Amino acid sequence: MQGRSFNPEFKLKIVRAVLSGEKTVIQVCREHNLSESLIHNWKKLYREKGEVAFTTATQSRITPVTTEQQEITALRQRVAELERLAGQQALEISILKKVSEMLNTSASPNGVK
Repeated sequence: MQGRSFNPEFKLKIVRAVLSGEKTVIQVCREHNLSESLIHNWKKLYREKGEVAFTTATQSRITPVTTEQQEITALRQRVAELERLAGQQALEISILKKVSEMLNTSASPNGVK
C-alpha cells in the first residue's frame, strides 16, 4: 500500500462515502485496498480544512515553505525586538553618563574636578 498516491477527487469520494454513512471505513478499505489509518487521516483532514485539504496546493511539499516563512518572520521580529532593546540600552547608558558627569561636577568644590 505504501508509495501509492491518490488524486483529490478519489480522496473526496472516499471521505464523503464514509461520512455520509453510505459505506463503513472497513468496507472502503477492503474495496480499495486501503489502510484504516489512511482513511481516518483523510477524514481528519477533511473535517479540519474541508475540500481544500486535498488540493495540490496544500500537500506536504508546500508545507515546509510555509513553515520556513513563519520561522523567517519570527526571526525578523526577534531581530527588531533586540535592536529596540539595544537602542534603549544605549540611550540609558548615555543618560547615566551625563548624570554621572553632573554629579561629579557638582560634588567637587567650585565645579572643578
